[in-house]
Amino acid sequence: MPDPCGGNTDSANVLGRSTAGLVEFPVMHTLSLVDVELLSQRLLIASGATPLQAGATARSIRDAEADGIRTVGLAYLPTYCDHVACGKVVGTAV
Repeated sequence: MPDPCGGNTDSANVLGRSTAGLVEFPVMHTLSLVDVELLSQRLLIASGATPLQAGATARSIRDAEADGIRTVGLAYLPTYCDHVACGKVVGTAV
């Protein structure tokens, strides 16, 4: 369904930026739930979590996204990663 700005609502972002009087909308990508889990796990491991801990957290993020609870889904992933990286959360706990 086209949006009033002439783009596709599937790829339009409401946070457009103005350029010479025109509004440009960045391309939005859709991730599958598998992609959400894999991306989350990869970023958590890169932040210092073990694969075991990263896997459990990544599954929780995937499930939150599947249930539409985005406040603890991908939106919170940077915070989870920061907490592991700074030691607030022990990413090696079992």
